Amino acid sequence: MNMFFKQAVVGAGLALAGFAVPAMADTGTPAPASTPVNAVVLPSDSDALRSLEHQHRRIVRTAIRQCNSGQIKQRGIIVNPCVISGVVHGIELAEDPQLTAYDAALPMQARYDDRRPQSIWRTVARRHAAASELH
Repeated sequence: MNMFFKQAVVGAGLALAGFAVPAMADTGTPAPASTPVNAVVLPSDSDALRSLEHQHRRIVRTAIRQCNSGQIKQRGIIVNPCVISGVVHGIELAEDPQLTAYDAALPMQARYDDRRPQSIWRTVARRHAAASELH
């Protein structure tokens, strides 16, 4: 009898959620316009790209330092979920659309590496130029 009661309560809760969630979602206000997915927000000049590289590298180093505090830092590139989460959080906190676009434009193997080449911004610039020509 106890199991039947639990199933009935869970079923009633799911049924209520099925009716309540769509009703709460329709507020009558229009959704804010978002930027298009293919919007170009990366700067084209090299000084601005170097500045974005510097900001991104600082976020990566901060995340690595916070994740490795109290641990022995191992040699070699080891990306753990803590570093990835820290970088994503740092990018979000910056609230800079250009930095977000730069992060997305970085090659995956370099995105969370604090020892990536200093000239990685050139790779980003080449990829951005090639993508701009396609659109």
